[in-house]
Amino acid sequence: RYLIEGGSIALVTSMIETACKDGEQPPQPLVVASTTFLKTLVESSPGSLLVFFRTGGLAQFRGVLRDPKTAVVHGALGQVLWLALGLPEVQAALAEQDGIGMEILEALYQSPQIDARLCCGVVLAT
Repeated sequence: RYLIEGGSIALVTSMIETACKDGEQPPQPLVVASTTFLKTLVESSPGSLLVFFRTGGLAQFRGVLRDPKTAVVHGALGQVLWLALGLPEVQAALAEQDGIGMEILEALYQSPQIDARLCCGVVLAT
């Protein structure tokens, strides 16, 4: 189950990345549907984010958060991260030695979206 859910997160994140490759903002319906799906999935099944992280998702999150063209979803990704933060394994994944977790938090903090920066503060305070 978690493998399918983790794959779903990867797929939705890839769709957002692909939609932003042209340098244009992704269509609003795609943004709303994608972010709603991600938040609902992780809220009901936080372990799915852990599987996503363990299968290359940390690097994918980092890439999306560093890309200013995807700023429209930065806040939602911060919320997804916060929703799963109750799992010690997610906390450990963010604190691993490769530093990707810290780079994700740095990218959230530097996002042009206020809600992403707020999510970073909440995650750090938790």
